[in-house]
Amino acid sequence: MDFGLYARYRPSYPASVLNMLRESGILDGSRTVADIGSGTGLFTDLLLRAGHEVFGVEPDDDARAIAERRLARHSAFTSVDGSAERTNLPAGAADPVTAASSMHWFRQDTAVAEMRRILRGTRWCVALWNFREPAGSEFGEAFDRRWRDLLGPPPAGDRSKIENEVAEGFFGAASHRGSFVAPNPFPCNESQLVGPAASSSKAPPLDTPAWMRVEDSLRSLHSEFEEDGLVWVPYVTYVCFGRLALR
Repeated sequence: MDFGLYARYRPSYPASVLNMLRESGILDGSRTVADIGSGTGLFTDLLLRAGHEVFGVEPDDDARAIAERRLARHSAFTSVDGSAERTNLPAGAADPVTAASSMHWFRQDTAVAEMRRILRGTRWCVALWNFREPAGSEFGEAFDRRWRDLLGPPPAGDRSKIENEVAEGFFGAASHRGSFVAPNPFPCNESQLVGPAASSSKAPPLDTPAWMRVEDSLRSLHSEFEEDGLVWVPYVTYVCFGRLALR
C-alpha cells in the first residue's frame, strides 16, 4: 500500500461524527484519546483540531512518518510506534480509544485486552469506517461494480459484515452498543477518482500493464459521468461505540 497516496486521496470523516460524539458525552471536555491504527492521521487530525490530546498509535513506519509530518504543528499530538495488540502506552493512558478504518485489521482477543489495559474513566471505545453505499446513485453503482471487478471487495467488507462480525466481537450484542451513520459524499476530479484505487492494498504495482488497465478503466468511468469535472462517490461514515468493561 502506498501511504502517500492514501494520505492524499482517501476521504476524511464528516464533522457530524465529532458533534455526535460530543453530544453523547464520549468526547466531552479535554479528553485524552488513543487513536489506534491511526495511519496517516486523517481522524487524528480531526481530534486534535477539536482540542483533544491524542496518542496516534500506528505500527507501519511509512504511515506513521506521514502522520508525524502532517501533524507536527499540534503540540497535543504524540506519535507512538505500537499496534492494537501492543500499544506501548502505559495503563490508564487514555479515554476514549478510537479506531478509524482500522479495527477490522486487529487481532480481536489481544486487542480487546490491550484496550482494557490502557482505558480509564468512562472506558469508551469508538470505531468508524467510510463505506461506499452506491444504491440509488447511477454513478455510485457503476463505480462500485468497476472497483470490485478490478480490485475485489474492500478489506473491511460491507457494513453488514462490520456490524455482525467486527463490532459484535469488540462491543458485544447490538443492545450493548450504539451506532451512527453520517453521509460523507466525496467529490472527485479524474485524478482523485483514480488515487484511492492506487492506494488500495489490492492495487497492482504502478507502471505495470495491470495497473494501467485499472487506471484507464476508472478514467473512462469518470469521463462518462462527470459534471463540471467532478463525480461524487457516495460514501457514508458508520460509527460504532460502546464501553469496554475492565476485567
